[in-house]
Amino acid sequence: MAKKKNTSSLTKKRRSSNKDTSIMGIILIIIGAAYLLRDFIPGFSLWMLIPIILFVYGVYLLTKKAILTGTILIIISVALIGKDIFYWFNLNYVWPIVLILFGIYLILKRIK
Repeated sequence: MAKKKNTSSLTKKRRSSNKDTSIMGIILIIIGAAYLLRDFIPGFSLWMLIPIILFVYGVYLLTKKAILTGTILIIISVALIGKDIFYWFNLNYVWPIVLILFGIYLILKRIK
């Protein structure tokens, strides 16, 4: 029985490692494609993709039950996109609010 338990934990670790490798492969493909787009599309910048990548990875983390990390990445990506879409949106006000909300979350989590 003990051997089956060890074998199953090794299988789970391998599956997790394969998923991590797949995610890294996707990220490398996106970065490579972005560099090619930069050469073919005038005005294209790699920095334009960072909020999108953060948002997608944040949603992925939410599906994997990493709620806090996923939420933080989504908030950061929305803040980065918001500054380009809304002229009145100012990151100088967002970061302190995010820090305050994160601090409140940590305090409330510790109280429970």
